[in-house]
Amino acid sequence: MPKYKGAKIVAAIATFTTLAAQDVQAAIIGRGTVETNTGVYGILTEPDFVVEIAQLDPSGFDTLPGIPIFAKTISAADVGISYTVTTATNPNFSEITALLTDGVSDTIFFGVTGFPSGTGVATGVGESAFTFNNATDFQGAIIDSLTITIDSFAPDSPGQNPNGDGIWTDYSAKYSLSVQGRPVPEPDTSLGLGIAAGFGILFARKLKRSRTNNLTLS
Repeated sequence: MPKYKGAKIVAAIATFTTLAAQDVQAAIIGRGTVETNTGVYGILTEPDFVVEIAQLDPSGFDTLPGIPIFAKTISAADVGISYTVTTATNPNFSEITALLTDGVSDTIFFGVTGFPSGTGVATGVGESAFTFNNATDFQGAIIDSLTITIDSFAPDSPGQNPNGDGIWTDYSAKYSLSVQGRPVPEPDTSLGLGIAAGFGILFARKLKRSRTNNLTLS
């Protein structure tokens, strides 16, 4: 029985497809900024800054609490610093990217908590605000990382002091979020098909030659 080397051809096709997918380089596929100007009853100059994503339920309401993307106690010293979120820094990264690519403009919340009064404030923004092409979200992309930058943060206590008791904090802040990723690659099997076609021709020639050699003349 003749031995065929089809397994090696299949392996070559699979290897080529894998390499073609890996050749797609990650780039910034979305970016946006969020600004907050508000006041809260309490005095706190170093609040807990949190970013989370909340899924929309069928009724169009946010499912809270959301999935935490980033959390850190911040101060004015953090202004200008960028923090990168990946699978290595956030165990929820796969859940986060699943929401970012589900075809629904889920809500990303930027907020501060930890005030003595137990209160906090947050600004919610739909994912579409961070896309470059006004898409609903990042469906059709592989997200490799998220980068959060604290562009400005200026707490002021007691600020306006609306209650006259000196217990108040006004603050203004600006945050940026950028999304690094790449489109889902479509396997390029053109070379593989060429290899397969060549193998088919070679196989046919070998088979014909084998049949010819086995003829018995009488």
